[in-house]
Amino acid sequence: MSFRDEFLRLLREDAGFRGEVMRLLGISDVNASLARLIESVNALTNAVNTLIKEETETRSEIKTLQEGQNKLWEAVKNLQEQVKALQEGQNKLWEEVRNLQGQVKTLQEQVKALQEGQNKLWEEVKALREEQNRLWEEVKALREGQNKLWEVVKNLQEGQNKLWEEVKALREVEQRHEEELKALREENNKIWQEIKAIKEENNKIWQEIKALREGQDKIWREIRGIKAMQERMSISLEEEANDVVQYYLKQRGLIIVTSPIHFNTRYEFDIYGTNGQLTIIGEAKVRAGPKTIQRLVSRIEELGRIMPDKLPGRVIKVLYCMRIIPNAIEEAKKNDVWLLESGKERYAPSSLS
Repeated sequence: MSFRDEFLRLLREDAGFRGEVMRLLGISDVNASLARLIESVNALTNAVNTLIKEETETRSEIKTLQEGQNKLWEAVKNLQEQVKALQEGQNKLWEEVRNLQGQVKTLQEQVKALQEGQNKLWEEVKALREEQNRLWEEVKALREGQNKLWEVVKNLQEGQNKLWEEVKALREVEQRHEEELKALREENNKIWQEIKAIKEENNKIWQEIKALREGQDKIWREIRGIKAMQERMSISLEEEANDVVQYYLKQRGLIIVTSPIHFNTRYEFDIYGTNGQLTIIGEAKVRAGPKTIQRLVSRIEELGRIMPDKLPGRVIKVLYCMRIIPNAIEEAKKNDVWLLESGKERYAPSSLS
């Protein structure tokens, strides 16, 4: 068991020891302040451990971000919450450090007060010695009177005995004060050792926080890389989709130029073109399944209700993808969606002929 653990155990379990420490220090809140400080440091350590655990979970989420842009934004949101928690933990740490500095200043003031009391005690002893010197001068003067000599001598002896008893008592008090001051200094050294241990623990926490920040920087770099890669893939996929759609339209004798279009923030499509009699509209995806087709059909139908002038003539819904998921072809047939995979037609609606 370390000295810190033994000291804290005595403070918690031994009421007499705790009371003696408080009496020697002359303060009543040092023990409570140290306990609160230790609890705060433990709470901060738990918070750091929680942050480490959350960072591990975030790394796992980063790996799955490559599956889609929606999961990427969720992981970014988690990272922002962790940064906020880290900043809150840092603020709490600074508050505890300021509290510790205040307690140390109070302890220094108490020690200074004890030193001043000791100086006053020495001045009192010095005054007693001067009084004793004056007493001996009085005895010398009294010796000149022979008739009163023995009575005066007797009185002087009695007074001297009392004086010596008083001096002895003062010396005993002084000795007790010295012992108490020595105990106080030892206790002060123990407290400083405890403070040093807390500072060392805080340094370790700061190192862990620094490691967390470095890990978060790496995660952010990975996120930016993934986002840039997705943007490049999205642009190239859109271009490829429009080229393939225009190729197959031309094979059918239809010359319609298609390109990405932005009606508003809600309605954006990767593929759009019309000649007034026939409208081609759809999206380009890396992977496509039944749900992808259902969402596309729902968005196009909703656009037709809100902006019917954007879908003149016969409407051909198209979905271009790099790879289709099982049952996608059946869903395309069910919803009459023109389905293209990596430059090949997988299903063409009869209305396109």
